[in-house]
Amino acid sequence: MFKKLCNFIKNEKGFTLIEMLIVMSIIAVLLILITPKLADHQENITKKSDEAIVGFVNTQIQAYYLDTGTFPTTINALVTDNYIDEDLISSASKAIIFTDESNKKVALVSE
Repeated sequence: MFKKLCNFIKNEKGFTLIEMLIVMSIIAVLLILITPKLADHQENITKKSDEAIVGFVNTQIQAYYLDTGTFPTTINALVTDNYIDEDLISSASKAIIFTDESNKKVALVSE
């Protein structure tokens, strides 16, 4: 019986502590290399999202003009008349303001 128990222990398949440490080290190195790239991608995603919001708001300004014959006086006028959602404006990373009073274009500005 003791012989069978010893054979069972010797034939047990598994990872040694050294093998596990090597795998964990490789994973740690990969994470160190990948993490800075993720931050760059996040900045790029935020920038493209903001550009899309500005483009959409400018399109809605033109739609407002076509429907009413006048440009909106504020961005809140677009929200009240259901041309854009208030959540859209608040989701931008920077404030959205009118940049040109004659044709009512908007852009992002730092607060």
